[in-house]
Amino acid sequence: MGKKKQKDIPVRTLVWQQAGIWKAHCLDFDLRCEAATVEDAVSGLEDKIANHVKSAKAGKVTLFRTAGSALWERYFKTAEEMLLNEGAEQGATEHRFLMEIVPAKK
Repeated sequence: MGKKKQKDIPVRTLVWQQAGIWKAHCLDFDLRCEAATVEDAVSGLEDKIANHVKSAKAGKVTLFRTAGSALWERYFKTAEEMLLNEGAEQGATEHRFLMEIVPAKK
């Protein structure tokens, strides 16, 4: 039996500052964290994501639960601005395939 290969599934996160507080929101899992610094907000969200995945593996929660449409619209607007920007600030796309593995018929 071969080694298992790690399969990375990207999850989208929106990070912004509002009234002096940094907010990080994972849109795919609808998890959020607020903190005084961007580093603490992101770190706190990463902890929440790890705990959420553990809970989903244990069957306690549904893994994917999407954030509201206003946050997605904000995410897509920001991403579009980055991709269409000129010069050093221009973003790049990252295309990842998600292949469903179907067991072979016996």
